Amino acid sequence: MNRSGRTTKKQFEELLHFVQENKHILNFKLKPTEVVTVNSLWNDFATRINKKNIGPAKTSSQWKQVFTEWKANVRRKARVVEQSRIQTGGGPANSTGLNPIEEQLLALTSKIYFGDSEIEEAGVSASAPAAASPPG
Repeated sequence: MNRSGRTTKKQFEELLHFVQENKHILNFKLKPTEVVTVNSLWNDFATRINKKNIGPAKTSSQWKQVFTEWKANVRRKARVVEQSRIQTGGGPANSTGLNPIEEQLLALTSKIYFGDSEIEEAGVSASAPAAASPPG
């Protein structure tokens, strides 16, 4: 697959909005009929965003890859920020924090969707950790 140009901020915003509107695409285990629907959604998204001419055109497969890589990079960045916060004793982190769109993506993707219920994914927190209660 040929590399297309860098994804623009506006394209990332559009991608985030698409995923927010279609949260069921975050499910990893889909029924065969759902796979067809999800692929159709990605194809429609690729067509729609490419027509806007707000950045380089990509295929639906490339958009899926952009989303996967973006999600992984944001999660990695969030872990670095959290490590930095812990190393400073709970004070401000030494590393650059997440920007607002990255925070929205992390909040969206740090939950696993099962139908209508949302369950926090283990090891990934979109919010500050709660204070530990004493055993007893």
